[in-house]
Amino acid sequence: MNAHDHDTGLDPHCRAALLRWGDSLGPQAPRGFADDVLAKLRSPSAVLATDEPLLPAFVAIPTATAPRRRSLRRWLTIGASALAAAALVLLIARNLRAHEEAGERAQRLVALELPPSTSLLELRTAALATLQAQCTPCHSSTSGDAVPGALEVFDVEDPRWYLSMSERQLGVALRRLDGAVETAEREGFRAYVDGEIAHRASAPTAVTDGRARTGT
Repeated sequence: MNAHDHDTGLDPHCRAALLRWGDSLGPQAPRGFADDVLAKLRSPSAVLATDEPLLPAFVAIPTATAPRRRSLRRWLTIGASALAAAALVLLIARNLRAHEEAGERAQRLVALELPPSTSLLELRTAALATLQAQCTPCHSSTSGDAVPGALEVFDVEDPRWYLSMSERQLGVALRRLDGAVETAEREGFRAYVDGEIAHRASAPTAVTDGRARTGT
């Protein structure tokens, strides 16, 4: 189907425009030109020649389609559901992490009652020296450039700086030393992390939120 198949003549606006155009030519217009054209277009028998279409016969008429509003609403609904599910998963994960870290902190407090071994004390001293060299001024409460969020993790000026660090944070600190210190110093810090975690695990049962955790 093409534009020529849909041609049904001039609408009233086009007819009026044609008449005005004929009048504007004055004496130069062919006598009765506009009226003759309109008469032929009004005639039921008037058919444009196939070789003189208003548009070339090969020009296809685009097919109009209704906007797909239903599909758009469906995808918006699916997107909103996916975002809600992701937010729920994130909330659950945060709650689980908060509960786990609360249990770890309780275990750390219980571990204070256990005297550390000589080797652990030596490892803590070496680890603190590494942190003082690599993590100041952000983690030093005596510095004007200290970062409050960093001090919440640990403060190198605090004699019990290790108490505020969870097992996860100890692991993060170890990973951040990659490429920053010599291999021997990093391995010494790894030994400290392992020793600190083992010391906490050896503490008696810590009770948190009504549930008991036992050391191994």
